[in-house]
Amino acid sequence: NETLGDWQRQPEFDSNYISVFDNADGHRFVGIRGTKPSHLEDLKEDALILKQGHPDDLISGELRKVLDQTEPGTIIDVGAHSLGTSLLTQAFEADETLQDRVRQSYLMTPFAENITSKYEADDRVRYFIDLMDPVSVGGIGSAGPSNVVYRTDWSLNPLVAHSVSQWVGEEMPEMQEEK
Repeated sequence: NETLGDWQRQPEFDSNYISVFDNADGHRFVGIRGTKPSHLEDLKEDALILKQGHPDDLISGELRKVLDQTEPGTIIDVGAHSLGTSLLTQAFEADETLQDRVRQSYLMTPFAENITSKYEADDRVRYFIDLMDPVSVGGIGSAGPSNVVYRTDWSLNPLVAHSVSQWVGEEMPEMQEEK
């Protein structure tokens, strides 16, 4: 989609994992997608997260490009889902200056017990976790994030609780179709 609500996609930044949207107020949003089951590279990265706690650094260069080509003073937020949450935090690990250039990072349904856990006490990172999501609550015995929104989406299908669309309001019908 070229638009998402009041946001206009900036296709020059599109990559395998990243999409960038700007709104009329001069705010920039960088979206980082999660796993597409049909993409073998995504499944390989998911396996790496399970095995070693983090994915390969696949997006730090792309994120740096977006940030470098953003007008100074622009508010930049980043949102990531599932695999994207680990890719984002791995990018922050690879280049510690990246996070300092982002106002807020939103991690939706992150993998539990991996590199995303390192950011649980960071107020610049906000977690969105469905307590029915087996991917996000794998480390349920830990203290958990300090900046978090919890919900419980009761369903017999556990994948419903791992969907990014559950966090989108009625004003974004384009995202609701994804469900």
